[in-house]
Amino acid sequence: MGFLNEPHILSYLPHSGMLKLKFLLLLLLCLFLVNDSIAMSAVKQPPLQFELSQVVVSLRHQTSRGLPGGYEITINGNGDVLYVPQKKEPVSTGKKLTKDKHVELINEFYRIRFFDLPDSNLVEKQVVTLKNNKLATMATKMADVSSKKLCITISDYKKCVLRAEGKPGEMAGLMQKIKALAGIPLK
Repeated sequence: MGFLNEPHILSYLPHSGMLKLKFLLLLLLCLFLVNDSIAMSAVKQPPLQFELSQVVVSLRHQTSRGLPGGYEITINGNGDVLYVPQKKEPVSTGKKLTKDKHVELINEFYRIRFFDLPDSNLVEKQVVTLKNNKLATMATKMADVSSKKLCITISDYKKCVLRAEGKPGEMAGLMQKIKALAGIPLK
């Protein structure tokens, strides 16, 4: 009942209808901007708490033009390591990660800031000078190149990063570590 007896916020504004309209539009714009900035800051990140059983790490090597040598390594939350040679059935490597090794592997994803990496490096961008002396950004997509796709799933969150073969990057050491943990010969 007290709320209904309080003066309305608009009654404090000058009596001009146009000023009230401008105030309401400004208020709506502020609400929109705040809402938009909250949505932009809500970039999906891995959960802060999770069970080890909810973690799956996979590394997939895709060769160009179907050349032999492709494979996929999967490390499940229970520590089991599976190796899938190109176009064949999954094979258990007989390896099982201890909880400590598994946690160490997950921490490596955080150490290299994996969750902040772009999803792919198969598109290269560069700036070129045009005939009219203006600058233009050009994008070149690498077609039919060997690549590796590294993914980590934590509960309902999944992040994958695709890297062209031979491209330097933060993931090279992590991919070698995954291959070593799986018992796959390093090349």
